[in-house]
Amino acid sequence: MDAVNDYVRSAEGSLCVETPELSTPERYEPPRDVSGGIVSCRQFAGESTINRDWGIASYSMLAAHETRSRSGGEEQSIKRDEPRQNEDDRQEAAQTAAGFFAFPRGSVPGSCIHSIFESIDFAGYTSATGRPRIEQGLKNYGLAERQGKVDQGAAVHDMITKVLSAPLLPERPDFILAKITRQHRLSELGFFYPLKKITPQSLKALFIKHSAGAALLSRGFPEKIGGLEFRPIEGFMQGFIDLVFLHGGKYYLLDWKTNHLGNRYGDYAADRLPAVMEDSLYTLQYLFYSVALHKYLEQRLPGYRYEQYFGGILYLFVRGITPELPGNGIFYNLPAEEFVKDLCSLSIYDEK
Repeated sequence: MDAVNDYVRSAEGSLCVETPELSTPERYEPPRDVSGGIVSCRQFAGESTINRDWGIASYSMLAAHETRSRSGGEEQSIKRDEPRQNEDDRQEAAQTAAGFFAFPRGSVPGSCIHSIFESIDFAGYTSATGRPRIEQGLKNYGLAERQGKVDQGAAVHDMITKVLSAPLLPERPDFILAKITRQHRLSELGFFYPLKKITPQSLKALFIKHSAGAALLSRGFPEKIGGLEFRPIEGFMQGFIDLVFLHGGKYYLLDWKTNHLGNRYGDYAADRLPAVMEDSLYTLQYLFYSVALHKYLEQRLPGYRYEQYFGGILYLFVRGITPELPGNGIFYNLPAEEFVKDLCSLSIYDEK
């Protein structure tokens, strides 16, 4: 208190301190008359049943059974849409992989790479600007230690350099991430949109309706959707889109994938990726993401039309991308407008 008084005096009248007077509180006395009868709980007199179908849905929740089957029953805590690495995987990777193929696998490494891509400037990326962010990202996720003969930082830098300079579409060599500036990209776009009640069977019926005309969709995929084991749910659909960016007047959504498909570039050939997308149910994921981006653009972009402004979806399997093999490691699709609008009809607010 002396220090406070000294400070007040030094303020030369600009400050004052008053000590409040505290009254003596009255001692609490419990009531002496306890003849009010037996206390009982009030009885719920509302509806006899509670609707338990309401909730928040997500791709991870809908695909949870498939995810558990692939990951040996372990819960994926961070990047839950990527397989975890078991001990056999670690030993195999250490023995045969090189460069970024040897980078650790699983949800934590996937989240690490995701965070690094989010932090860097695509258009201004150099070793000088990128390596500090890479090293910090590796440290944040406990991956900074050297793995055998592999310099993790150098391996990640080499991978990023290749990803940023590789054409996203082979027929458009100028369509590269290195040309996407920060003002033309939006990372981690979170969304909620209202959802009517959906079931595995209702989703299956929708996929059957569009399977004949849907590019890169196998005939067996509707059956796979129908075999999901989530309970009927309505309420909201939730998710996070890794990246939305603008190029050539069109908007694209992009998802980073560190899934290990092999230790050779050939294991990530473009013609192999549709099967990977379906097996992992990423096809279902990107269609829900397409609905979210479509609705977002519809609300934010005056005069928006799907065919004019929606560029498509890109899933980048970053281990297999290199400019020397255009299209390698890159899955691209532009869902049919009718398919996306039918998915939008699952929203409480139907298409206009």
